[in-house]
Amino acid sequence: MKSIIQNLRDFSRTQAEDWDESDINASLESTLKILSSQINASQCEIKLELTTIPTIWCNLGELNQVFLNLINNALQAMEHSPEKVLTLTSHANNTDILLSIEDTGEGMSEEVQKSIFDPFFTTKEIGQGTGLGLYISQKVIDDHQGKIEVKSEAGKGTKFIITLPIQHKKQLE
Repeated sequence: MKSIIQNLRDFSRTQAEDWDESDINASLESTLKILSSQINASQCEIKLELTTIPTIWCNLGELNQVFLNLINNALQAMEHSPEKVLTLTSHANNTDILLSIEDTGEGMSEEVQKSIFDPFFTTKEIGQGTGLGLYISQKVIDDHQGKIEVKSEAGKGTKFIITLPIQHKKQLE
């Protein structure tokens, strides 16, 4: 119980205006802990390939929401897959940290990929999703001066790649 409460506090500790130096690897791990019951229920294998990366200036509460959206979508995409593997990776170069969230789910057609960041676009049944998760995620990543990309093929899974700058303009102000 104590661990669950601490994970929830870590996950939601920042407000919309809060920017600070943050450990993104710890954020990814915290998000996995928050979703642990869903992960266990889905019988999904988790592969963490997190390398040492620098802390970055960010709004961790907003980034936590992005990670939650992407991981939750991945778990849902693997619901009917025979092999359920979720892989989270992180590494850094001289200017950016690069994160990926990859699943072995049903994947997406090129047509769907063109619309996934549009507001209210969803592939879910009526009443199952708002179509705002990826739209909001893209806005958060844009606010962090980063970018989010998707690579997917129908029947072969999906990989979201997030690039975030190590030095952010708000940090320098």
